[in-house]
Amino acid sequence: MHETVPPPGSLAEALAAIPDPRRAHLRVHGLVPLLQFAVAALLCGCRSLYAMAQWGQERHEDDPELLIELGLRPGRH
Repeated sequence: MHETVPPPGSLAEALAAIPDPRRAHLRVHGLVPLLQFAVAALLCGCRSLYAMAQWGQERHEDDPELLIELGLRPGRH
């Protein structure tokens, strides 16, 4: 998995310091993109995992570039 170096002082840099507890075979996406997605969904009003999943599906349908900007690979949902 190719990960870029986050800009200094960014949310991505702060999130990159969090260790990834997942097993290697479960790491489809890096931890930073998943956490950025969660932060964005929470800021948009999501208050449950179901709401986050629904928000992500809606973004996949109407604004897939947003998910790419968060670091999620296109075509995965």
